[in-house]
Amino acid sequence: MPRTNLGMIQSSNTARDGMQLIQEDDGSFTLSSGERLGPAEVDRLRPFLVTFELPNAAPKQRNTGMIVAIVAAVLLVLVVLPVAWTVVGVGSLRAIGAVDQKNAEAEACTANRKLIENAEKAWAKDYFPGLGQAPVEQLVEEGYLDGAPVCPSGGEYTVVGEWGSCSVHGDDY
Repeated sequence: MPRTNLGMIQSSNTARDGMQLIQEDDGSFTLSSGERLGPAEVDRLRPFLVTFELPNAAPKQRNTGMIVAIVAAVLLVLVVLPVAWTVVGVGSLRAIGAVDQKNAEAEACTANRKLIENAEKAWAKDYFPGLGQAPVEQLVEEGYLDGAPVCPSGGEYTVVGEWGSCSVHGDDY
């Protein structure tokens, strides 16, 4: 049997008022002062024993819903969010790379169109002043271009008036 506090002694008009009566593991009785009592003395003090009983409360239950919510939040923070950030970050880097590649292709295409325009202007000056419209193939054949420029995005070049134009990038600079 475990050690049990049986209550507090009150109004016995003795020096034992205010002391706790304790039943030890072996069944003997002691006061909170350490004094051991016999069964007759305990029976004499029982009428003066005040016990403090707590209301009968339901046993404490685990809040499993809260535990599940905490575990889910921890998993979200430690596992899901870093994975999502990684996926988004890699996707963003790929998107940035794709944008950079498109920008590089557009810049290369612009340089090619300017090269075609300059060759076309030199051709027009030699053959048809003021006319200024020669196909790219003719500019290559007549040596105004070393070779037909190739648009990195797969567009085809034409000369429109004095301007080089690309089927993918148009004629804007």
